[in-house]
Amino acid sequence: MLRLSNVLIIALLSLTAFAAIAPGPERPLSTIVYAPPAGEQRPGAVASDGNDFLSVWTDVSLPRTGVYASRIPARGQTSVTSERLLRSSAARDVDVCYANGGYLAAWTDVDSNSVYSARLNSDGSAIAGPTLIIAGEEIEHVVTKPASTYPRGLACSNSGALLVFRRERRW
Repeated sequence: MLRLSNVLIIALLSLTAFAAIAPGPERPLSTIVYAPPAGEQRPGAVASDGNDFLSVWTDVSLPRTGVYASRIPARGQTSVTSERLLRSSAARDVDVCYANGGYLAAWTDVDSNSVYSARLNSDGSAIAGPTLIIAGEEIEHVVTKPASTYPRGLACSNSGALLVFRRERRW
């Protein structure tokens, strides 16, 4: 009888233990917090070689800040492993075009207020560059006119490339 009562007591105690860990209604731990995301990828540009695509964009999340490129096959599947870092600094106004067997990307570097370009393979890796093509306005290593040069369009042909940009003069 003693043995049966021990089993009965253990069984009753274990039911309360299971009830304590059984899922129940959700209870908030804190109030809902609305805040901007820790980082973000900003839209860039896409170009095609006639079969596949190359996407170029900027990422402003730390520590991934930079300009990235990624090949997108015709079926549309892509992965994080196909991302290629072109330049690791804050950037904007990204553009890309295809001609003569490769891609050309151009963007504005936020820190130096300069425009850079890079020649890319079909997988997004750099063949040449990044190369400075329009220097920012600096005096003794201080950018005097931030955010004044903006690439607005990039066109490629087999004989060259055309970059259309806007330069603001702030006096």
